[in-house]
Amino acid sequence: MAAISSTDYIRWVKGSLNRLLAARLPDNATINPDYRAWVAQLQINQLLPPTAKVDEATQNAIIKLNRLDPAYVRWVQIALSLSGEGIGPFGKGIRTDGFWDAGTEDAVKTFQINHEGTLVSDGWVGAKTETMLMARTGTAPPGRIRPRKPPPPGAWDDIATIEDRAGLMAKKYKALLAPAVIAGRGHQLFCFVGKLAAPSDDAHFRFLSAVDVNHCAKGRFGEVRGETLRQYVERFARSNARREILAALRKVPKGATEAVWFEAYQKAVAKSFARVRDGLEAIQRTYAWSIREAHDLRAGAMHNWALACQRTPSHIYSCFKRFR
Repeated sequence: MAAISSTDYIRWVKGSLNRLLAARLPDNATINPDYRAWVAQLQINQLLPPTAKVDEATQNAIIKLNRLDPAYVRWVQIALSLSGEGIGPFGKGIRTDGFWDAGTEDAVKTFQINHEGTLVSDGWVGAKTETMLMARTGTAPPGRIRPRKPPPPGAWDDIATIEDRAGLMAKKYKALLAPAVIAGRGHQLFCFVGKLAAPSDDAHFRFLSAVDVNHCAKGRFGEVRGETLRQYVERFARSNARREILAALRKVPKGATEAVWFEAYQKAVAKSFARVRDGLEAIQRTYAWSIREAHDLRAGAMHNWALACQRTPSHIYSCFKRFR
């Protein structure tokens, strides 16, 4: 079986990271701190050791996650149809709706069998199968981004929006934190910055600060009123990590250099990270007190709401130790 080149393999990994984590890595074989930081982010999300290197377990996780991505699956289905393996003996083609089914898997196996000596017929679309599909059809899966030329001097001043600058700062900060993560330190902060770097629903950045927890536990702002306990708790989750950081960046003086912006970004992230962590600790303390003393429903509702958020991979709470 012919081995895939290291260039094509790294490009496959980068394309997968772009789809799965919105990494926006260029479609080349360059391995740099940004690439390693995104690999470590995926490993943390999948509860794998954050080595920042693509081992067999990481590779298998990427392959399985790609199968769950509708845009990627639709590309595979279209490519199989173009190559001919997606067309049955009576001219009926496989579905191209982005959902992986038995017909799609059989077509992948047929494609792999037709290229025996190059591919293994296992029905999984990894780096080798994807590269061959691209070569046979002249198409590319979503996530492949052409390399960009380095920005000219002074280009930082052309980035007008605070959101865009914050996004660049997050990626830069992730790359800075990556060596510590590889050494076994700072996983939570690295994960936290990774959530800020990836586009996500605004609700995934909401959290209960320590003050919010105190107000909720004491019934400030009224009692439960025709709503579920979860809805009641969410009324108190008024803090938003991403908005707090953007608000801090808006105070940076006009004309400030990129270094000044980065320093302000690090301080804002550290402050927000501490508030999220302290809020979670306050929830745990309040819940433990409730179990021992009061059996307060509000404390239990806060605990359950935080636990549900921790089980949501894109929520910032998922970066912290799980509740029990």
